[in-house]
Amino acid sequence: GALYKFCDKTAVICSGSKVSFGELQLLINKISNYLIQRGVQPGDRVIVYLNNGLELFVIRWALLQAGFVFVGINIIEGHKLKGKKIFFI
Repeated sequence: GALYKFCDKTAVICSGSKVSFGELQLLINKISNYLIQRGVQPGDRVIVYLNNGLELFVIRWALLQAGFVFVGINIIEGHKLKGKKIFFI
């Protein structure tokens, strides 16, 4: 398929880092398999607390591929969640 045809081509460029389609698929599979092995089921919500960037992009696709529900909480510089606020989530 298309993945094999373009596996060496750049899929994502973020903050100077490049990831090929092949590397991207390996990362996505690794993350989704890790969560499945720990009991996360399709339809489960997974909270991701990260800055925008390559890691967030990869994790989001891994969650979508596995059928998980992505719940993103963006870290706003200088406004990190602590104590009761993080417990509430």
